[in-house]
Amino acid sequence: MNETLETVPKPSAIVQRSTGYPDLILIEDNPHDVQLIRLAILEVGIQANLHVAEDSVRAFELMAGLAAPPAVVVLDLNLPLIKGASILCEIRHGSRWKDVPVIILTSSQSERDIEECIKLGATAYKSKPALFEGYVEFARSLVGYLSPP
Repeated sequence: MNETLETVPKPSAIVQRSTGYPDLILIEDNPHDVQLIRLAILEVGIQANLHVAEDSVRAFELMAGLAAPPAVVVLDLNLPLIKGASILCEIRHGSRWKDVPVIILTSSQSERDIEECIKLGATAYKSKPALFEGYVEFARSLVGYLSPP
């Protein structure tokens, strides 16, 4: 792939759609992290409809616009407008997505953030990796959520 990080499209424009595949929602504002996650998903060979929201407004639009809940949500905490913890709270307490696995993927390693997210109902809390190999390992961890039961 000849794509460079400088040519990364705006996150909300990145959607891989294929009929019959599960939906994966990525709520992430950093286009470089979006690109790394997208490339890691491709590297692992995950077949999913990848929907990306770069902020809470787009995230809530996705939540309202999908016909069925997604297989999994990957959520950053440090988002513009409304923080990821508030989005997690909305997912768990006010939506038809309340049973959807929500994995926090963030740069924060704060014990307070970890405890808050687990208390709010996060399925898992992972720190963003420093190297691409870590993103590939993270993508591998998504396979179980995206595979048919």
